[in-house]
Amino acid sequence: MKVVVLVKCVPDSQLARSLVAPKWNMKRCDVSEIVSELDEYALEEALRLAETHSGSVTAVTVGPARAVKAVETALQRGAESGVHIMDDALAGSDVVATAVVLSAAVRRLCPDVVIAGMASTDSGTSLVPSMIAEMLGWPLLGCVDEVLTDGSVLRVRRERDHGLEVLEASMPVIVTVTDRASEPRFPSFRTILAAKRKTIHSWSLSDLGICSSEVGWDAARTSVESAVERPSRGAGHIEKDEGHGGIRLAEFLLERNLL
Repeated sequence: MKVVVLVKCVPDSQLARSLVAPKWNMKRCDVSEIVSELDEYALEEALRLAETHSGSVTAVTVGPARAVKAVETALQRGAESGVHIMDDALAGSDVVATAVVLSAAVRRLCPDVVIAGMASTDSGTSLVPSMIAEMLGWPLLGCVDEVLTDGSVLRVRRERDHGLEVLEASMPVIVTVTDRASEPRFPSFRTILAAKRKTIHSWSLSDLGICSSEVGWDAARTSVESAVERPSRGAGHIEKDEGHGGIRLAEFLLERNLL
């Protein structure tokens, strides 16, 4: 079984993030970046699937030179190879252009399964996997907690408000996973050393047969018209408990329509 996992480097959500005028894109230069948290769960599901069915995992990312960190992390955790799609024309690409690029990469790799996190922790649109599925004409199994397979059929489980759902689709298929999936593994010293001998392919737009006019700022279907800084948090109020703390808490919540 051949599995592709989509990974992405994003600004660390624990640190302050800002937008840059005039296009109000997220500031990424000189900002600490990490692998998007949900992509770690996607990687773990991809590795488990490949281990169960004697398959291989290829990690794919799109972005500038520093984005290769996401692929390197995947290799350290067990992926066999990686693909880094990098081209100057990609700067400013929106979710549609990103989906165009990734769908072309998937066509070239010809996997049985593509696994991604249900959303990235920077933009959080959750749109790219579904767009890839539409462009490829593949089924999409979204927001799943467990990935299983039986021959040519992929079966998944996901928890919903009304209960547990079990879905299946014929491969090839696109899957997105939640943070309720298997706990991501940590790389060992041995796997970190082994990753240095693994191959990371660098592809440009021309390698994928994509014209530069299809991506970048000028091709973006979406734009941010304006942005303002989030207001700073005001000082909290401390209520001294003299035996009526529970009552005061209830009154506080009622005043703000929180009960």
